[in-house]
Amino acid sequence: MSEEHVLVRIERLFQQLLCEVRAIRREVAPHNFSLQLTLYTGDGMSSQVLPITSIALGGNAQLVAQLLENGAPYVAPAGAAPYTFAPTISSSDANVTSAPATVDVTGGAVPLAQQFLLTDSANDTVGAVDAITVSAVAPDGTTVTETINVGVGPAVPVNTFGLSLALYPAPGSGPVGLRHGQTQAQLDAASARVGQVNDGRTQADIDADNRVASGGRTQTEIDQANRVAATRGVR
Repeated sequence: MSEEHVLVRIERLFQQLLCEVRAIRREVAPHNFSLQLTLYTGDGMSSQVLPITSIALGGNAQLVAQLLENGAPYVAPAGAAPYTFAPTISSSDANVTSAPATVDVTGGAVPLAQQFLLTDSANDTVGAVDAITVSAVAPDGTTVTETINVGVGPAVPVNTFGLSLALYPAPGSGPVGLRHGQTQAQLDAASARVGQVNDGRTQADIDADNRVASGGRTQTEIDQANRVAATRGVR
């Protein structure tokens, strides 16, 4: 056997021994399991979901429960016995209820089975603090428990939308004053209310007074007489 073959065999034995040592260290190392609870908005519609600390009165939020091993998200090692994370959730306030979530707000970071939709009653009190407790059995058989305090904030205002409709005459279908949906009687009444301008008289009264003051002539006749006088003056 050549020296090169001996070195290759030694390297393989060393790699195998190193894997066995790491496996032994994993077995003898303490497994500290814990839970991490995070609250998110419950709509699942935001492009950027950020943690929150309260739930709106009468609203909802989504609670994510993640199992940790030694402070890191738990990942089942190869060859490990099948394990199902089945947490239970309880609330210190009957106004806050929970149900399995149907929308993943973590983008796949945490399984949907570890997410819960919290719903607050509209009869709850703004400013109240509800303790939400989650418990589960860890892969080593121990029970892990974690509690998060959720405050109740003001209710989210509901936006109400509607339509405003207005009917107008077609262009050129009536006097200018009537194009805004007003009748002639309404225009006369509006004109009569401006006492400072016409002493409560309608436009028809003002036109009649003007004709009396001008010898019974209409405004058209007065304009025509003014043009004739102006023409004679030029000559």
